[in-house]
Amino acid sequence: TDVEQLELEIKAGQFIVHYVSEGKVFWKKTPDSEFLSRDITAAMNKNYSRENSTKMKAAYKTKALSGWWPYCHTPLGYRHQKDKDANGNPIKGTAILVKSNITTEIIQVQREFELYANGMSCDQIRKQIISEGLVATKKLNRYNRSTIWDRLKNPLYRGYFYLNGDATRYQ
Repeated sequence: TDVEQLELEIKAGQFIVHYVSEGKVFWKKTPDSEFLSRDITAAMNKNYSRENSTKMKAAYKTKALSGWWPYCHTPLGYRHQKDKDANGNPIKGTAILVKSNITTEIIQVQREFELYANGMSCDQIRKQIISEGLVATKKLNRYNRSTIWDRLKNPLYRGYFYLNGDATRYQ
């Protein structure tokens, strides 16, 4: 529908569109056959994107099931550990998740769960964690109740993560 709407706007003289990679310019006097060509290209691009998405999801799942951490973002209290080559350089795509070597992060996460289990709200947890000095001063502006809530509901802290809606055990 975006392609169709753009075509209507081009034919109405609202836009001139340059497709640099295709070497084409679309304007109000562009013949219909050129728009057909663009429709075909758009359909091919959509299919390419769909296939790439399917391949990436399968690759993430395979990676996760073989013990590697498939995401870039590392949850608080954990860190990436990568295999190294003969020169000591990290090998791309070999990251596993291990416990952080920053003890205050581990204590903070454990304390958040403990306080939540004792019936405290996210606002109360935030105030308590800050009063205990577990959050670095430079991180205070990003430490809020939604951050705490996201961490509390994150299945990774219970040993699971989700790929394509399926729970996968992470060890």
